[in-house]
Amino acid sequence: MAKSTKEALHWIVNLLRKHKIPFYISGGFAAHIYGSPRPINDIDIDIPEKHFQNVLQTTRKYVTWGPEKHLHRPWDVHVFTLTYKGQEIDISSGDTMRFYDKKKKRWTLGPSNFSTAARKKVFDIIVPVIPKKDLLTYKLLLESYSSKPHQKIDVDALYS
Repeated sequence: MAKSTKEALHWIVNLLRKHKIPFYISGGFAAHIYGSPRPINDIDIDIPEKHFQNVLQTTRKYVTWGPEKHLHRPWDVHVFTLTYKGQEIDISSGDTMRFYDKKKKRWTLGPSNFSTAARKKVFDIIVPVIPKKDLLTYKLLLESYSSKPHQKIDVDALYS
């Protein structure tokens, strides 16, 4: 099945809006929206944990992984993966997500103020996106754990 990022984004955004679920785009897809040249791998979406089961039930036939509480540094998060027309969509509980900060040697809550999301036009629709400064903080933390170049590519793009 061919990957269709545009169709998948429209589908999940329409579903979340229909059910009045707050959300924002995060992760690598958000970095791409802010100018990272890295190809889109998946669509990362954060929602409040209180809506997690509702979204899970509504999208059950598209679930390809999880739900699972992923507790492995740097993550502590509830997450599941959907696949819609070949495009993976990761749904995470953004308001309870924690990251382990190596420098401070402690767990810290991730950014989760859905009301401060930036509004960006993506594939002909306006979507809420994690604020750039919050995404940069998150990506810098992830970069400290990863030897893969994709976090650095995103960080460099977010600084420009």
